[in-house]
Amino acid sequence: MLRLGASKHQLNIVGDQLGAPTFTLDLANAVRELIKIHASGRIHDIQGTFNYANAGEVTWDDFARLIFKIKNLDCEVNTITSSEYGAPALRPEYSVLNCSKIQSLLSSPIPTWEDALHRYLDSLLS
Repeated sequence: MLRLGASKHQLNIVGDQLGAPTFTLDLANAVRELIKIHASGRIHDIQGTFNYANAGEVTWDDFARLIFKIKNLDCEVNTITSSEYGAPALRPEYSVLNCSKIQSLLSSPIPTWEDALHRYLDSLLS
């Protein structure tokens, strides 16, 4: 999005799909905490599948708008539907993961996607 927003004056972005973007640093920190919990013996039975995504939900068009706003990029976002975009593979309208299982083990709340986006963009060399 940064490259596109810097090189285009407007973009057509899907607005009918809700997801939860994930900052890989937050995911890595959560995995590290689970490993420490298991190694400490506090919880012996950490098994199964754990979902992790930053908290909250957003459409792709609103995600792009916030990226452009944070980075002061003058790029207009036109909202389109998934069918207008015409991707060869169908995407779900709602793909937000239930993270309650992992959240119940973590020592602090999962950061929101907005907070994660700000931290990620702040970490980039501009």
